Amino acid sequence: MFLGRFLHTVDSKGRVSIPMKFREILADRYEEKLIVTTDFDQCLVAYPIEEWRLIEEKAKSLPAMRKEVKEWLRFFYSGAVECGLDRQGRILLSPALREYARLTKEVVMLGMFNKIEIWDAKRWKEKEAQMPKNFEKIGEAKRVALLDVLPAHGGLLTRERILVQDLAAFIQQRQGDLVRPARRHAGDGPPAGGADPELIRFPFTTG
Repeated sequence: MFLGRFLHTVDSKGRVSIPMKFREILADRYEEKLIVTTDFDQCLVAYPIEEWRLIEEKAKSLPAMRKEVKEWLRFFYSGAVECGLDRQGRILLSPALREYARLTKEVVMLGMFNKIEIWDAKRWKEKEAQMPKNFEKIGEAKRVALLDVLPAHGGLLTRERILVQDLAAFIQQRQGDLVRPARRHAGDGPPAGGADPELIRFPFTTG
């Protein structure tokens, strides 16, 4: 599991060192390669090859003809680049990836369970400064959740209510899955009395 926060620099060629702790995990549990792609938070996310393959397997089960699924697949896969570690433990970030995440010189690498997030250091400070505003909501989520179990639909989840005793355990249990309700037709609102039973399970988290 990738844990911790590390400050590194991107050199003039776009190379950045992977933190030693993360490299040890890669060497011990994975191949020393990463798939780096774009994230909705305008940062980069790096997956070990083995974790990426799990995402690919889950993605195959998505209804590929659905508009929202197509958009997610285009976004997630079109930006992906395989990056091998060199002898100094560095990966080469393409100009397109650096431009998307607005990476300049200093970057922050965050351990996020089975993946690594890469942020421009200045943008991370801005993001970090906003976090205390959400702490109260996070505390609320530990008691009253946004999700409910629907046994009639294969045990998938929809945005409703469920009590969560331990948010950290809940996130760990559900890591790798993002559940989003999908409308039957464009412009449809939610059905009377609650959430839409049609669900799409996206094989990643947004953190």
